[in-house]
Amino acid sequence: MIDIPFEQARLKEISGVGKSVGFFVMLFMILLGGLAVCSMLVTRFEGMTVQLAVLRAIGYTKKEISSWLIWEGILLGVLGVLIGFLIDATIFPFLRSALGSALPPADLVASSSIQSYPIWLMAMLATIFSVVVPVVKMSSQDIHSSLKGL
Repeated sequence: MIDIPFEQARLKEISGVGKSVGFFVMLFMILLGGLAVCSMLVTRFEGMTVQLAVLRAIGYTKKEISSWLIWEGILLGVLGVLIGFLIDATIFPFLRSALGSALPPADLVASSSIQSYPIWLMAMLATIFSVVVPVVKMSSQDIHSSLKGL
């Protein structure tokens, strides 16, 4: 009465579409999270325009300030990744047990913190990219006009 191979193929097709949509939503959320981190840091560094001009005026070179900004971005990114990893490693097991049957069992679907590497990678890329914007703006910054605003 039922063509089993045909129905199995249909079921795989339906679940494949759901998997593709879920993957797209996940990528979209990671992208939005990365953009949020990037915009927050760009805004922070944008507010430092006068401080960067003062540092340039007292003798720091563009290379020194650029390396300082890059290191600050890397340190912020690494610290954010470490905090996120610790939260993921400590809270997710409790969350999994609290949700009970709403999630698949742990032996069926492994969910280690290492599998969140796309999110950690996106966070690092967002912080590094957010440092590029002020470094580029600083290289074309007119110190005199920036300090006039004081």
